[in-house]
Amino acid sequence: MGPELFTNKIEISASEVTVSEVLLNLKNILMWDREITDMRELDEKRFMVLRNLKSLNAREFISVTQINNQINYVSTRGKVEYVVIWTIDKIDYGRTRLTQTLHLKKKNKWVPISQIIRPIVQAAFVKNLRALKQFCEMEHVGR
Repeated sequence: MGPELFTNKIEISASEVTVSEVLLNLKNILMWDREITDMRELDEKRFMVLRNLKSLNAREFISVTQINNQINYVSTRGKVEYVVIWTIDKIDYGRTRLTQTLHLKKKNKWVPISQIIRPIVQAAFVKNLRALKQFCEMEHVGR
């Protein structure tokens, strides 16, 4: 794994089980990431994701893994290869802290300019994180 680009945190009024289930089912990303236009399931844990043409990664492959309270999205075969580490921590009953950490893979041509693009990328991820929070907090999610 390459350098950490940034970390975002948010509190969600939903259980850690609900948040985990939403993140583990990558098809849910269509509900909270508006850049994604389509996705194709390659197998249970790997997907081809298509984004709108203005995105750096118009097409990428994302694999989903879970280790304890962390869910990893590993993106390959796009212009920017990265790993998003989602750390899920229970605050109390029905409240969860979600931490999102983005690492660029070492071989990226973007690593040398990562600190220049960091604010733009982080702002986009924060916007999606807020949409993810709203999706997780919907009454029917996780039931």
